[in-house]
Order: sequence, then structure tokens, then C-alpha cells
Amino acid sequence: MEVDKPTLVARTALVVCAVLVLSSCGMFGGDDNDPSVVTPVATVTAAPSDSPTPIEQPASSSPTPSMASQEPQPTPDEVPIAAVISIAEEGADRSLTVGGFVNGFSEDDGTCTFVVSKGSATRTLTQLGLDNRGTTACGSVTFPASQLSTGTWTIRLDYSGSSGKFTSETTTVTIS
Repeated sequence: MEVDKPTLVARTALVVCAVLVLSSCGMFGGDDNDPSVVTPVATVTAAPSDSPTPIEQPASSSPTPSMASQEPQPTPDEVPIAAVISIAEEGADRSLTVGGFVNGFSEDDGTCTFVVSKGSATRTLTQLGLDNRGTTACGSVTFPASQLSTGTWTIRLDYSGSSGKFTSETTTVTIS
């Protein structure tokens, strides 16, 4: 059987690579008699999993103290409800763009109110919340530079809808 030259070269290269890989597994591992010499052969990284792998526990008639003191953990499907500011940045024209969402449910009937304040000055802009597959999207709004003085402004998102009322943690942006 005759093999063309490119196929022969490819097969030869494959065999050479395999021999090099296999020979590096043991031949160049250092001194096996010297415990201070440690040469890793391979590193294995586990990929993240959507669900934990159960660990079998020996059968017992009563829980061990460590098992009895554990709090129930939320399942991956349980998302805490929280209003979240996802963007707060000064524009090139000194305007302020703010955006956010409410995590944990979806609905179309709520009102998102973005509140920015500095000292006694408070500015608000509202937007309808929109169903967004597990979250309620509030989109983004822009406060014009004419409504903002220079300095540090505190920002929050207030949401009110049929699922309840929620307020985000505050964040700050400095307008220069």
C-alpha cells in the first residue's frame, strides 16, 4: 500500500508528538527518591456545576452536631428580590446616566424611580418596569447637566409594583 507524502508526514508528526507527551509523564519527573523534589505532571480544574454533587453520608439514627447546626441553603433557582443600580456614570457633557433592574421576579406594571440627591437638592426620573425573564428591567435614564451641580451625588432606585416596593442600596457619582 502506498501512502502519499503529506499523509506520511502528518502521521509521523502525530507519532512524534505522542511519544513526547508520553515520555514527559515519567522520564523527566525528577528524582523519585528525593521527597523534596516535587514535579507536577498534570493540573485538573473542575468545571462549575449547576447543581452540587451529593456526598453519601453513612447511615445514622441521629444527625451529627455539624449536620444539626447547618442552616438550609437556598436552591440555585431561588433569587433574592433586590432593586439594583447597574449603571451610574457621568457623560462627557456632565449629564448623569443611571440604570437598573429588580432581581427575583418579572412584571410589566411597576414604576422605577431613579433618585439622585446632593445635600437638599433631589432630582427624580421615572420609567416603567418591563418583564425581562426573571428580572424586571428599569432601563436607564439621563439627568441633564443643567439639573446637576458639580460634586458628589447619591443615587438610588425605588421600585413599586404589584410584587411590592423595593429600594436599592445607594451609590455615588462625582460630577466634575
